[in-house]
Amino acid sequence: MGNVKSIGRLKRILKIDEGKLDIYLRYYNQEVETADLNGTQLNMLEKYRKAWSWYCMGRTEDMVRAMLMKDYNIEERQARYVFEEAKFIHGKLDQVDRDGRRSASIAFYDLIANMALKEKNLEAAVKARERGDDLARLNEPEDIGLDPNDFMKASKFIFVNNVNVYKKQLDLDE
Repeated sequence: MGNVKSIGRLKRILKIDEGKLDIYLRYYNQEVETADLNGTQLNMLEKYRKAWSWYCMGRTEDMVRAMLMKDYNIEERQARYVFEEAKFIHGKLDQVDRDGRRSASIAFYDLIANMALKEKNLEAAVKARERGDDLARLNEPEDIGLDPNDFMKASKFIFVNNVNVYKKQLDLDE
């Protein structure tokens, strides 16, 4: 329900006709094949992909718009619309950026560790490897939650037929 409201809001803000982004959302939901798109839609899909990929690589919004203007010979206003639509279609960059930067940092620390090993600097190699492992969350326990071994222990149950014992227990609890 929230997604429907945000689509309507985006369409009102950008003054987009009703069905413009629906085909691309259906494409990314794998409801439509590439062969079902016409030439204009394929061209727009290429623009959206290119704008999104450049943005994910860390390019600024101005750089992405300038690239769109140069590569597709479009005006700044149209490039801004293409970029905003690409951000809407592909999702929020915050989580994508966080995951991508974490992966890049892990790879960086692995590279540093390998270079330190090559130079026979074991202390720096260990330190870099530990930082990379911390980012990769390799030091955290994987089994968070219930331990099946806790349920394998025998429990002791005492059955009492004396009703007075039960009544005394109730009195103590209250």
